[in-house]
Amino acid sequence: MCEFAQKTIDLCDDFVVQTNGMVLPLEVKAAENLQAKSLKSYYSRYSPSKAFRTSLSGYREEEWLINIPLYVIHLFTRIVCAIGESQV
Repeated sequence: MCEFAQKTIDLCDDFVVQTNGMVLPLEVKAAENLQAKSLKSYYSRYSPSKAFRTSLSGYREEEWLINIPLYVIHLFTRIVCAIGESQV
């Protein structure tokens, strides 16, 4: 089960998600503009194992960020668990 808490420091429309004992940042983008300034700031400040963004863009992994398409956000926990076994 995941718990969602909206962050108020430096983050707009972003969330911190707790799942499987991990606390992970999640940025929600409703457009193709994939600038992740606040997410990158959070990542630099708190050093989570990975950061996640959901957007209209396809699935993509970067060194510090994983983009999950909006149409599969309902599978977020499964994706995090699958990734967690090898990376997170």
